[in-house]
Amino acid sequence: MRSLFGRLLSSYLIIILLTALSVGFSLSRFFTNYYRMVLGEELTQQAEQLASRLAIPLELDEEVDVEYMIDSFEDCIGVGVWLVDNLGIVRETSERYADWRGARIEGSLQRELAAGRTVVYRRGEGPLAEGIITVAVPIRTADGVGGGVLLHYPVRGIARTLRAVRPLFYRTLMWAVLLSVGVGFFMSRKLAKPLQEMTAISLEMSRGNFDKRVQEVSQDEVGQLARAFNHLAEELGRSIHALTQEKSKSESILVSMTDGVIACDAEGRVMLMNPKAVEFCGRPEASAIGEDLREVIPDPLVVESFQETLASGRRCELEVERGSKAFLVRISPITGPGGENWGSVALLNDISSRRELEEMRRQFVANVSHELRTPLTSIRGFLQAILDGVVTDPASVRKYMRIMLAECLRLIRLSNSLLDLSRIEGGSIELYREEVELGPLVQEIFDRLLPAIDDKELKVSLGIQPGFPPLLVDRDRMAQVMLNIIDNAVRFTPKGGRILVQAAVEDGRAVIRVRDTGPGIDPEELPLIWERFYKGDKSRRSGPGGTGLGLVIVKQLVEKHGGFVDVECPPEGGAVFIVSLPLRQEVGVVR
Repeated sequence: MRSLFGRLLSSYLIIILLTALSVGFSLSRFFTNYYRMVLGEELTQQAEQLASRLAIPLELDEEVDVEYMIDSFEDCIGVGVWLVDNLGIVRETSERYADWRGARIEGSLQRELAAGRTVVYRRGEGPLAEGIITVAVPIRTADGVGGGVLLHYPVRGIARTLRAVRPLFYRTLMWAVLLSVGVGFFMSRKLAKPLQEMTAISLEMSRGNFDKRVQEVSQDEVGQLARAFNHLAEELGRSIHALTQEKSKSESILVSMTDGVIACDAEGRVMLMNPKAVEFCGRPEASAIGEDLREVIPDPLVVESFQETLASGRRCELEVERGSKAFLVRISPITGPGGENWGSVALLNDISSRRELEEMRRQFVANVSHELRTPLTSIRGFLQAILDGVVTDPASVRKYMRIMLAECLRLIRLSNSLLDLSRIEGGSIELYREEVELGPLVQEIFDRLLPAIDDKELKVSLGIQPGFPPLLVDRDRMAQVMLNIIDNAVRFTPKGGRILVQAAVEDGRAVIRVRDTGPGIDPEELPLIWERFYKGDKSRRSGPGGTGLGLVIVKQLVEKHGGFVDVECPPEGGAVFIVSLPLRQEVGVVR
């Protein structure tokens, strides 16, 4: 395909050559005709002079040497001369045309001369035909036209003159053509260069580069086109940049969404998937785009709901399970401005946590109901027996009263534990940190549990590493932690057992261990002891049961202090509860 520059230059060359040929031919014709005209006028003047010289002797009837006069005239101006009478008969000629003496001139030439009119034949129409310019001038006397003078000039004289001029003409024409070609080359380049730049920049724009600009070098239409093109490139670049940003924002939003998004066109081919949807489908996005929904989505119910929405335009909602996760799928139609069906989009909401929370809530309500029902049933039974008069013995009544009091205290402990747990998990509890010596705190708890300790004849001891620093904790909350752990140890340690509380600094942390000599904890039960309302096996418990919330509260409070709690079951038996706390914490109120 020829370039614009080549087509423009070829057009210029063709126009220049045609113009040069036309001008050359026209000028050649013009010069030839002009020279013939000038020569005809000069010959007419010469013929009129000769005719006037010959007219005087004719009027006076004098003898004149006409032959000498004609030959002299021919030698002087280089033309052939004829002298004809009033009948058109050639009476005398120059030496060159001696054969024509006595010949008769007829036709229009004779009539024109007889009428006294001058005749000029510039293109060979005279008696000598082609190649001769003929001028006929009448000889006027007092008696009228006495004949005529004919001058003949060969055209080859004109040709010689034109041949002498033609090289100069051709050289001038050649230089004009070369100059025109140069100007045409320059103009073609000037016109084609901006267009070539526009073509190159258009290709760059198609590759996403909108920074290139066309050089504006003129104020004409091409310059205006260049300015318009640059303005278009600038606006297009700005628009593409804005669209790219919007697309990036949309993609970032889709990628950041916690819900999965799948969109398909009206024919059921996947148009869009975000990472969460990729996890749901278990197929990479790159291989899923453009594929049929049935090949991408593994759940047939979701596919059927998609197809139903595509067919009817109605929204669909369903819950599906994928492995250990549950999803709420909402499918909506995508409609165009005119209401046409463009496809459907599905939102995949992971409701696994919600289901777990609902299950935990149901279990919590069931556990609380169970924990409340047992003491309330016991209290109701004893009260009913006393009111109905079944029990009338004062000793039995007092016994029942003590049992009901114990159940009431149990309900109070349960209520307090639930309230504490709710406040801790709700973040409404405040820690008032201060320096607390661990030894006096543990000894105070031993004193509070002394009746139970003495009842079971337990041996309790406290071993604190020398130089163990004070703890920066909330004293009341830390006392609650230690009370729950030591109380657990007291309840699960059999009669005559031992309980040891140790404290030491390990790896820059304060580590507190509570050891007992109880039955220990089964390995399969270890993950469960931190759950609400979990209670150990009654066969391993040698005292009254707790609320099942103590260790949950311990874990929450320790973590609130920036620490962690763990439990170990050594091979020799018993259990070891470990509380690890950071040594350096800010003094004051912590929410």
